[in-house]
Amino acid sequence: MSSEIIYLREEKPSIIKLILVGLKRMLKVLLNPFTTFNEISMHPEIIGPAILFMLLISFSLYNEYFFREHIVIRYMDNYVLLKNVSISILDSTINIIYVKDGNIVSIGKASEIYMQNIYFFILLRSLHFILIWIATYIIFLIICNLLRGRTTDIFKSVGYFFSINLMENIVKFIYIYQILNNFSLINIITGENMDISEILTKSIVVINNFYLSTHTQMKWIIGGINWFLALWGIVISIAFLNSFSKISILKSIIGGVIAYIFIKILSKLIIPIPVL
Repeated sequence: MSSEIIYLREEKPSIIKLILVGLKRMLKVLLNPFTTFNEISMHPEIIGPAILFMLLISFSLYNEYFFREHIVIRYMDNYVLLKNVSISILDSTINIIYVKDGNIVSIGKASEIYMQNIYFFILLRSLHFILIWIATYIIFLIICNLLRGRTTDIFKSVGYFFSINLMENIVKFIYIYQILNNFSLINIITGENMDISEILTKSIVVINNFYLSTHTQMKWIIGGINWFLALWGIVISIAFLNSFSKISILKSIIGGVIAYIFIKILSKLIIPIPVL
């Protein structure tokens, strides 16, 4: 009697399936980080984090462009520089004035300036997120080693930590949309030889502060959402550390809080994105 040996070959999942798994995991990390990171630690992959970072880059670029699409810059020559920025509202137009007593020599849209430098911004954003990914990996790796935890598969899966950043970008877009719903046009009057990058940076801060000062309820809502996202980001950090390092929940809480703080600090310092 002869016996036949049958070999079963495990079929590799298709790219489409891996993409769908990645998208599903992004959502699940936000809703149930502990269970999801446990699942990811058993079946790690790089496709999901890569898609997440492409989405983050795309959202960041679109948010910047969408806001600048509503900004018109008027350049003056022979001007007098104002000591303090002047703000006025006419109908649904907000005027931000830096100079006076000059002649308007040219008019441009901030979005056109932005699009002229779009490849530069894509490169900067990509480098920014890649370096943040590496820095986050190093931070979690150091903490895992200090707390005597496991360090396997951290690099591939650490990108899912940034699911919270995707939520922050979505909230930012909704906030920008709300501002532009009140001010259909933002008119900036500046000197022709003044640094437009610095002017736009100041103007964005001025618009934000002015809007929140006149919309107290929105100020509290945005503040509450930012606090919630920050706290949930800490929870995600704790869940990631607990699932991958297999350390106690107490050690995970301590390490997760420390990791989150360092990641947020570094994200502000690594290749700051200029405003154009």
